Amino acid sequence: MSGGTIIGSEIKVWRDLVPDVCEEMLDRDAKGELQFVRHVFEC
Repeated sequence: MSGGTIIGSEIKVWRDLVPDVCEEMLDRDAKGELQFVRHVFEC
């Protein structure tokens, strides 16, 4: 099982949204999301 819980797996709540995720990719995506939020809220 990859992520989620046993119950989540049984009721099909958990699923991998992005195959082959690496830490660098998560960091890059988080940076982009933060830039978007800052742009929208002009922080």
